[in-house]
Amino acid sequence: MELTEYFQSYEGYFWEWATDEDVSNDSDYQVNNMIYFPTVSSVIGYRVYILTILRELQLQGWPPFGALLLVLYATQDGYKQLRTLIDDLKKNISREQTKELFSEAVFLLKKLEILDHKYKTGQNRVVLIQTLFADNKTCLTSKKSQELYNRYIKIPQLLNESAYKIDLRYEAFRKDIISLAVINRKFPTTESIAKALHGIIEIPAVEE
Repeated sequence: MELTEYFQSYEGYFWEWATDEDVSNDSDYQVNNMIYFPTVSSVIGYRVYILTILRELQLQGWPPFGALLLVLYATQDGYKQLRTLIDDLKKNISREQTKELFSEAVFLLKKLEILDHKYKTGQNRVVLIQTLFADNKTCLTSKKSQELYNRYIKIPQLLNESAYKIDLRYEAFRKDIISLAVINRKFPTTESIAKALHGIIEIPAVEE
C-alpha cells in the first residue's frame, strides 16, 4: 500500500479532506488540513492531530483510515449525529454478508458514544484507540505503518493527492466495517472496554 492509497478519499463517502484557511502552521502545507464529515457537518480533526494519533499507532499497525475516523467521531466531545451518520453509511451496503458486519460496527460506535468521558479525553483517548485496535488483523503491519509514516514526514504534500476523490471501492468500505466489527466482538460491552483500560490509563483520570 502506498501513502496516497491509505489516505484516499472517495466520492459520496462519509468523510473528505477539507481546508480551514484560518488555520496556519509552520509546515509546508496549508490545504487539506482537516477531515470533515459532510453528512453531519462535523470537523473530525485537523491533520496535525490525526497524524499524531497515527504516530502513536505505528508500532501496533495503522487501522483502516475510515475505521479510525469513525472511532474518532464516536469519541469526540460535544453533540453527535451518530444516527444520521449511520443512515448515510448504510447506502454503501450492497452485499448481504456485509449487513451483519455493519450491525456489529454500529454497536461498537454506540458503545463508544456512551463510554464515560474520562476515557475519551487527552492522552486517555489515544490509549483508548490503541487498546481498541490492538491485535486487529485488518490493521497494516508495524513495518508498513512506520514506512508510511516516515514517507509522510519526508513528503507531507503527497497527502494532497489523496484529497482528489475517486469512485468508492467496495473493499475500502468493507475493510472499515470489518475492523470495527472485530473490535465489537472483542469488547461486547462498554464495561469490557473500561475494564481493559484500567491499569493502563492514569488512575486519577479513571477513578469512579
